[in-house]
Amino acid sequence: MNREREIVAWVGRLGAVSVEQIGRRFEVGRSVAYEQVRRLVEFGLLERKQTPIGDPTLISATKEGITYAGLGLQTPTIRIGEAEHWLACTDVAIELEHRHGPDQVLTERELRFQERLGGRPIASAKLGETATGYWRRHWPDLAVIENGYTTVYEVELTPKSRRRLEAILRAWRRAEHVEGCVYLCPPSTPTQHVVHAAIRRVHAEDEVMVVELRRNGS
Repeated sequence: MNREREIVAWVGRLGAVSVEQIGRRFEVGRSVAYEQVRRLVEFGLLERKQTPIGDPTLISATKEGITYAGLGLQTPTIRIGEAEHWLACTDVAIELEHRHGPDQVLTERELRFQERLGGRPIASAKLGETATGYWRRHWPDLAVIENGYTTVYEVELTPKSRRRLEAILRAWRRAEHVEGCVYLCPPSTPTQHVVHAAIRRVHAEDEVMVVELRRNGS
């Protein structure tokens, strides 16, 4: 796979990233990363997404880019106000790829696609059953599958409602095909306390752990 296709495929897998993250992931300088992105935008394979003033511009793959990369995924839906979560997930993905290798890391977008295509769970959890008998599923932000061992990663910048957070934690506690669940929370924030407390309430201490979210390779 040539470098341009590799970049488009990586962006398509993640959904939305920054130019700085592209440079960091592919180990090129800032000016080189900007030039590569400029060319791929010009070719119609990547596009820039509007973000609030002060936030880094998000880069995502176009429909043509996803086809070019051979991914089979849908184009991502990027909502204003979600930039920080996209970027945080990408920071974690870069770290996980460095630690475990790119082939062992799956994004939420890939998990949704592969599970629906294969008709079986890979790294998702059952939240509950609908009135029609359909299981509602929850997908993690990222997963690492290595040597038959599956660990899921949830990037929790701000706490969900108590009811939803506890439901998700119970689902991970029950997920027999997932060996470990890691919640990544910003250091010294109420989010860490909220997640820790929820884990204790649902008795998921053996299945779920909380670690500090590290950003920008720090």
